[in-house]
Amino acid sequence: MGINYESRQIGSVRPTHISGEEIIGASQLRFSLAWLLFPKRADEVFTVSGTSIWVSVLVDGGGSPLMVGQAMPETAWCEESREGQPYESHVMYRLTLPHGQLLALEEARRGRGLTFVLQVRGNSSGAYGVRSIDDSLQFPVNASDWSRVLKEANAAETLLVGVQLPTDTSVPGTRAALDLVRKANEHLVFGHYDAAVAECRRAIDSVWALGKLTKDAVAARKSMATGNEQRRMTKRDRELALGEALRNFCHSAHHVGDDAEPEIFSRTDAALMVAGTAGLVSSLIASPDWIKPNDEIEPAKPVTQPEKPEVVVVSVPKVQKASSPVPLQSDSSLSAQVVKVRQHLQSHPSNRPRTIKTLRSALESLFAKKLTVSQLDALITELVKQKIVTESGGKLSYPQAKK
Repeated sequence: MGINYESRQIGSVRPTHISGEEIIGASQLRFSLAWLLFPKRADEVFTVSGTSIWVSVLVDGGGSPLMVGQAMPETAWCEESREGQPYESHVMYRLTLPHGQLLALEEARRGRGLTFVLQVRGNSSGAYGVRSIDDSLQFPVNASDWSRVLKEANAAETLLVGVQLPTDTSVPGTRAALDLVRKANEHLVFGHYDAAVAECRRAIDSVWALGKLTKDAVAARKSMATGNEQRRMTKRDRELALGEALRNFCHSAHHVGDDAEPEIFSRTDAALMVAGTAGLVSSLIASPDWIKPNDEIEPAKPVTQPEKPEVVVVSVPKVQKASSPVPLQSDSSLSAQVVKVRQHLQSHPSNRPRTIKTLRSALESLFAKKLTVSQLDALITELVKQKIVTESGGKLSYPQAKK
């Protein structure tokens, strides 16, 4: 944008950077503008002073710009033309946004990029006195850069979720659960709502496994359905029941329905899950006795601890009585797994996965998530080898499924 004085261009101004900063009870957006003044001629000196910018925002693909507020320079600033070369000054303008206003902006954004409209105001002075500066600039910000701004303003974990995540990760395994919550919130910021819900499920499973809380959580959920038992529930029991409800809500993020169609989650759904999961995980981890001793309950399946996959293989047979049937006995070998998959495909001809990704999800569901990643890979490789499954152009077919 050119800076003019009496129809003569004396310089220019352009936006160079946007960043965020956390302040008490709010966040700040910081806009950097580069002011360039041309060299003076003879005795003509031009001065620029008293600048500020009114900030509006336009969502990509949206309608009219929405007013955000006025950004002021962080220091008193005045510059005049000099002899020699053009002189450029970089000035930072700060705009304070309460949490509610930033959240409203996120609601309007819905995972898309933004374009800030900067209405530049100020004064220019010269031989004929003081004249006003009033012009606009456009500053596009993509979703990736906006995610960075939110993190710099500490909005990514404390505003959008509304929960301050614990910083104490001294208990082994807690970092994994917190990282899953952060990843879910990243997906929420980027507008990947299905992925955000799926990561919340993994975070809850991680906490359930680490704290050995699976049986207690299931029992608490059942108690909620009975009036007498519900009245006797402790705060901890209600917290676990809430966790089971959240876990059940995001179940469909990992599975398709009877119509073979995936569930679609909105931003509201994802925000509900991220906020609820962040609160649940933070509350449990902050509790000093949330992890039960090893002898109180059998170990649950670790979801986010791939360094101990053998627990899945060893613990399942041990919980069965010697005289009772072992449900997974027929699935213990690769050949038995192939037979089970073939039988499943024969009985569900209209609901067969069409991509490798959906096939992996269907196999996880078929084997109740008891197979490790390496076992799943081996099973898919064997299915392809026996031509029960073939892939062409990214699509799957099942020429041997009926044999």
